[in-house]
Amino acid sequence: MQKLSTDADYVLDLHCDIYAALHLFTARNDWVKDRHGPLGNQGAVQALAADLGVEATMYNDPYPSTLTFSGVNSALWARLQDKFPDAAIPQACMSVTLEMRSQHDVSDALGKSDASNLYRWLVRQGVVGGKAAPLKKMKSAPAPISGMDVGYSTGTGFLVFHVKPGAKVKKGQPICDVIDPANPQGPKARTTYKSATDGIVFSRRLDGYLSWPGQVMYRISGPKPLAHRIGMSGLDD
Repeated sequence: MQKLSTDADYVLDLHCDIYAALHLFTARNDWVKDRHGPLGNQGAVQALAADLGVEATMYNDPYPSTLTFSGVNSALWARLQDKFPDAAIPQACMSVTLEMRSQHDVSDALGKSDASNLYRWLVRQGVVGGKAAPLKKMKSAPAPISGMDVGYSTGTGFLVFHVKPGAKVKKGQPICDVIDPANPQGPKARTTYKSATDGIVFSRRLDGYLSWPGQVMYRISGPKPLAHRIGMSGLDD
């Protein structure tokens, strides 16, 4: 797959999470230096997020350090730019990871809608012929990976969430509880985890899911870097 995609103008790595809203990962280099499509700079990635109705868009700055499939395709050109700054090497591939909601979000209606949205974006980029509908606004502004609040469990028990994927939350708002069934102390058996940022809950575990120390329970896309997340990637689970 890597060999087949190396010379591509666009790479879309489509996945589905455990329980999530539609979200997108890209690189700041792709966002800022994107020269594909009729919209010019910042065109194709913005258009993709808008056409698909993405709930949360996050970017690595300036490009991913981890070797994901989409990250390698994007960072290849950026690393060459760093190594040969006088060579005017373009950002030749717009590469993103798209999380198409959840593993259980499968239906004819969703499939038809997503396919139509993707086709409209391909038309907009000139990949296929046709006339695209007017571009809608993005649902949310792009946010840095360093602003992503990752909720780690510190105990053992089962999960009960207060919010669903796609919910907008405030800093300090309760996101979920881990309930220890072996603790006889009633309310003390419940540990509440709160958001460290204003943002969008774009991914979480299922209610009733078993939790253990160090487990990632949820992820929140936040607009500003968090001190403890600077330098970390989104792949820490």
